[in-house]
Amino acid sequence: MIHVCYGLRDESGKYSKYAGTSIQSLLDNTQEEVTIHILHDSTLSNENRRKLSIIAYQHDQEIRFYDVDEFVPELIADANRRIPKILNSRFTIGAFYRTMIPEVLDVDKVIYIDGDIVVNLNINDLWKIDFDGKPLAAIPEYVTGLSVQTAMRIFNSCKSGVVDPQDYFNSGVLFMDLDQIRGGGGHLPYSSVA
Repeated sequence: MIHVCYGLRDESGKYSKYAGTSIQSLLDNTQEEVTIHILHDSTLSNENRRKLSIIAYQHDQEIRFYDVDEFVPELIADANRRIPKILNSRFTIGAFYRTMIPEVLDVDKVIYIDGDIVVNLNINDLWKIDFDGKPLAAIPEYVTGLSVQTAMRIFNSCKSGVVDPQDYFNSGVLFMDLDQIRGGGGHLPYSSVA
């Protein structure tokens, strides 16, 4: 069983269609059994939840919904307290739902995918990768062609010297060994969110 997780905050009601497109592309390209896990808050409408469920059911796959306000209210409160400018940044609190995955999901490993990612391969190819004892697999931004100079200019954590530009990774697709992460402190640090 492959486990894939999405984080979804949908204040306008329009972002769910992107997540639906991503889920559709994932399931169109993957023949193996997949369970889709959706971490969301109260902004996910019942209608959009129903539409996402239909996509999974049409592919004979399972989908599970987790309201983070119910599952991890203390982590939501902590994220809001630690990051007071979040609503004024390019990220929403929904971007931090991925850091709560180890607390919410009761699985050994999971692939996290942003809702605006189109999957054009069999996700099983990624699922089979050996972690080699590491808790997280991600693609460094420099692999995508981003120069060190550009990273230093556009990413605050690189500008301030907190993160080496060569270590800055794209957080839109993450492969997490949740057992390793839980063994190392319970959840991903907020600083790991790109």
